Amino acid sequence: MTRIEVPTAIVDAARRRWPDRADAWAHAVRVEFPALLWQYGARPVTVHAGRYAYVAEVRARGGARLIFRASPDPAGEDQASVAVVLAKLGVSPAVHEVQVTETGCWTVMDRVEPGTPLGNTGASALSAAELGAILRPLAGKPAPLPNLPYIGDWLRSRLEDDHLADLAPGRAVAPRGERDAALMILNELASTGERGLCHGDTSPGNILKAADRKHCLIDPRGMCGEINYDVAVLGLKAARAITRPSRSGAIALAADVDVARTMQWELVAMAARV
Repeated sequence: MTRIEVPTAIVDAARRRWPDRADAWAHAVRVEFPALLWQYGARPVTVHAGRYAYVAEVRARGGARLIFRASPDPAGEDQASVAVVLAKLGVSPAVHEVQVTETGCWTVMDRVEPGTPLGNTGASALSAAELGAILRPLAGKPAPLPNLPYIGDWLRSRLEDDHLADLAPGRAVAPRGERDAALMILNELASTGERGLCHGDTSPGNILKAADRKHCLIDPRGMCGEINYDVAVLGLKAARAITRPSRSGAIALAADVDVARTMQWELVAMAARV
């Protein structure tokens, strides 16, 4: 039997986030991972960096390269449900299986080749048209489950939190006035918006280079919402990567979505420090 250990840094991060789940999850991974290897006739190749998840690359029978991803996140099943739909749209890696366990969730998916994150190659390498093309297939699509959490509620909780614990290095909680203004905008967006398909975390690090000059989305947040929010986040994060003004408007035009609404979501995302 293959002996594995979840990297200490991942276990420590999981303990801080889910102290009541992390240790049991890490112990279960030691048993469940070898069982998955046997099921797929696979052998481990390497373990990829993951913030909270154990992400192992394996070579399965027939030579297929797969990713076995284990997460202790209670929202893991919701995240997997979004990943399945994104895969069917052709904008995410094909998902072969989702296993929900007592301690977490496993997702078995194709390994993206070459799999270089857009954040590592520079967002300036892609035009607004190319970035818009990545997200356009999400427009108008329904959420995969009727009871998925709404992205607006998650943003609201961040806007109301004076002590956010997951800020990027060098960033501080937005001033109260900025957050109050964003809450008013969010109320309007929530009252008129969709509860449809939404990736929820379109930072360049969650966009991988694939074959034939295509790109794949990974690690959805597991929430419902609308494409305008995804465009806004990508525009903000892409601009930050190359020190330019936001590209949200240009990407919205390329994705054929409402520019004004996208810019409203951008203001909310900025104030929420996503």
